[in-house]
Amino acid sequence: MTDHLRTDPGRGPVPPAPSPPAPTPALDPGTGVLPSVEACDAAEWARLGRGRSLYVSRPYLAYAERCHQDGAAYVTCRAQGRLVAALPAYECAWPDGELDAYDYQDQYGGLPALAGVDRALWYPGMLGGTRSGYVTDPLLDPALDERAQREATRRLLRGFRQRAADRGARSAALLYLTSDAARIVSASSAREEAPDGERAPLLLSPFGVDTWLPVDFATFEDYVRQLSSKRRHAVRREIAAFRAQGRRVEVTRLGDCPEALGQLLANVQRKYGHRSTAARMTDLLDQYTRVLDDESRVFLCRGPDGGLLGYALYFAWEGVLYARNVGFDYERLPGDDGTYFNLLFYEPIAYAVEHGYRAVHFGMGSRAKAARGALIRPLWSLLLPPEGARVPSPGEAGAWNAAWRDRWAREYRGFGAQLPDAEWGLTEGPWA
Repeated sequence: MTDHLRTDPGRGPVPPAPSPPAPTPALDPGTGVLPSVEACDAAEWARLGRGRSLYVSRPYLAYAERCHQDGAAYVTCRAQGRLVAALPAYECAWPDGELDAYDYQDQYGGLPALAGVDRALWYPGMLGGTRSGYVTDPLLDPALDERAQREATRRLLRGFRQRAADRGARSAALLYLTSDAARIVSASSAREEAPDGERAPLLLSPFGVDTWLPVDFATFEDYVRQLSSKRRHAVRREIAAFRAQGRRVEVTRLGDCPEALGQLLANVQRKYGHRSTAARMTDLLDQYTRVLDDESRVFLCRGPDGGLLGYALYFAWEGVLYARNVGFDYERLPGDDGTYFNLLFYEPIAYAVEHGYRAVHFGMGSRAKAARGALIRPLWSLLLPPEGARVPSPGEAGAWNAAWRDRWAREYRGFGAQLPDAEWGLTEGPWA
């Protein structure tokens, strides 16, 4: 593989595992609202986020505030004045035809209970948990015992609904819940609190699945050996084609990149249907630089003449490399030289092995990611429809989830993906 920097800039030690829960103090009454994640003490937020995803970290949420400008706020729960739980909340509305992976009416409006509900009745709305990164994981103090975690989550959801009402939202949703987060959300309400007809079910995301690659191999060659024989041949062919073109890869931070990357990112965004400009993408990358430069790992691909052909942006967080975006100069790249796969997969995997990372998070699923060894995990949503619309029944939700589970099985099982009930069998959510 291409030589990498021998130092890993800005990488801190992986935090130790949390201590066993101590007796939990009683929660303070009600919930609060913070206007910005930066209004919260950094150490307090780090305590809540320890062991969780990059996408609920304080710096990443600060980026989301700066970049998306969607009226962000944070519903909070405290115990004796100490922050013990938090849930981001974002005001949202999208014009017709605007492609956005957080447009929940577009994703779920086809459910029988919601078919025919005019789009104008859905928005403005309220998003809970995530606006960027496709992961929602309610922040809970690891020192809380199980009962206190359920109660804190219940209060966060009530506070979230109240925030939505106060801001005039016509609907609300938590999108891209991991299965662990979905279990916590589901367990936060007891069955006797409301009749079944008012219970908002957990729904499998139709937008995609989550993909991870555990780095449980000692060398890059060990990684290749664990793939199927057909895939091993393809990987080696793609690496050989990449090298034959005289490509080389450098690893640096965003703030140290000598060239602007916005145009390359805009090229990819437009290819997949987004309305992106080089100026807008440059601003997005600048926002990353302001809050996450130390955590950034930019894989720059250069041709024999030193010209920049593409890049892949990753962030390092608590021992995991997170893929964020890629950009390419398509005019200078032939279609089959292996640059995409080397830059997005093989170089970061080799880097993760060399620097001792425990996993690589590739984000939203694709056949290409599964074929290269990534594990797939479901993502769930909790939908609170517009007033007057019927909450999907358990039967409708079950049929929806079964259909999407079958679809993901057809798409990914050929790559050895497993869909165990422990991950894919959730059906119920909290009371709406």
